[in-house]
Amino acid sequence: MTRTRKRGFILIAAAAAAAYAVHLEGALRPVAHALTVELPDASLVTPAVYRSDADSNAVFVVFGDQRPDGRFDATRVDVRSGAQSPAAIALGPRSGFTPFIEGEVQAEVQGLSLRRPVFHLFRLPDGRGPGVHLVDSDTGVARLTVGDGAVRRPLIARWVFNSSRTAELRSLATADPARKYVAVVSRTRGGWTLHLFELHPEES
Repeated sequence: MTRTRKRGFILIAAAAAAAYAVHLEGALRPVAHALTVELPDASLVTPAVYRSDADSNAVFVVFGDQRPDGRFDATRVDVRSGAQSPAAIALGPRSGFTPFIEGEVQAEVQGLSLRRPVFHLFRLPDGRGPGVHLVDSDTGVARLTVGDGAVRRPLIARWVFNSSRTAELRSLATADPARKYVAVVSRTRGGWTLHLFELHPEES
């Protein structure tokens, strides 16, 4: 093998190794119409979204633990304007506040999805190793969709490369039990971002 060919082979091998090791996820971008608001908060725990029986024009985003008075600090977000205001709300079966829950949202990938082998020194929880295990790897556009059967409506998407976090993307979405809204809450540099979608906009 000539020096030039050897150098070319090394460059190709290095590029392939780098591509294998690199994992990228782009920013979430709404595909459908959404109310998008930034929620400044330093909490590392994903906030929960609630609706109120007495206030149909808002959702409430709850951060943190219960206060000494039994209430929770929350941010009221107007579903029409996105205006935010602080609130302290009580939660529980008779409080009138209902949490958003896992709904009919599904995660899909347009592109290449495969299971790639990954080397490990130790495997939890049994501690055995070294060895090789398989992980999900998605490259393309990951989307969250809603709908029934073959007809599904995309809500939000992001570009991914060699990503193993599509299932995590699904966990960002919760739905209003009254089947009016879907909320997607994601961590951003300044805190959190709430994307609020109408589940059935044609009925509005």
